[in-house]
Amino acid sequence: MPTYRGGRHEHGQNFLTDRSVITAVVDVVDDTEGPILEIGPGSGALTIPLARLDRPLTAVEIDGAHRERLARKLPHTTVIHGDFLEHRLPDEPHVVVGNLPFHLTTSVLRKLLHAPHWTDAVLLVQWEVARRRAGSEVPR
Repeated sequence: MPTYRGGRHEHGQNFLTDRSVITAVVDVVDDTEGPILEIGPGSGALTIPLARLDRPLTAVEIDGAHRERLARKLPHTTVIHGDFLEHRLPDEPHVVVGNLPFHLTTSVLRKLLHAPHWTDAVLLVQWEVARRRAGSEVPR
């Protein structure tokens, strides 16, 4: 099964479908504390299991149709229609989670690295981006 599927090209959407990756991300987040802020929840592959952690969860989604569907599915989750890069981050400690679009990875990382209140960030990025950021020449 492919890890990514579907999405709108103009939003850089590639939806996570690999259950083992989703489980691994949620397990890492489960070892953290505090409210969760999800970047680009899309159709909710991470959002739905994150909501089961029974912690305050806010998701920022740029696609209005996805925002509406997800808000209906998860009435106890705050789903905001907006661009994460323009979203004001919380003033209290929080955990950031996201499957980042390739073309926005650097911008999102810059925003987070300049933000004072997040405690943990669990981010999926494209292999090439991770290697470049880590300064690694390790083959795939």
